[in-house]
Amino acid sequence: MSQMVYAIKGSFKFPYHPKGTEGDNKNEVIELDFTPPFKRIPLMKGLEDALGFKLPANTELANE
Repeated sequence: MSQMVYAIKGSFKFPYHPKGTEGDNKNEVIELDFTPPFKRIPLMKGLEDALGFKLPANTELANE
């Protein structure tokens, strides 16, 4: 992913305008950073941390 961003943008970092660049929204800018290496996060723990609660470990859905 980072190499693709670098090939397209010429940098690992670039500005992103979430609401576009027209009108009053042009001042809101987020810098996206695709510089490797990326932090590795275990899937279930990362989801639990983001959601703010513990996911059930053994359910019928988890076993399908």
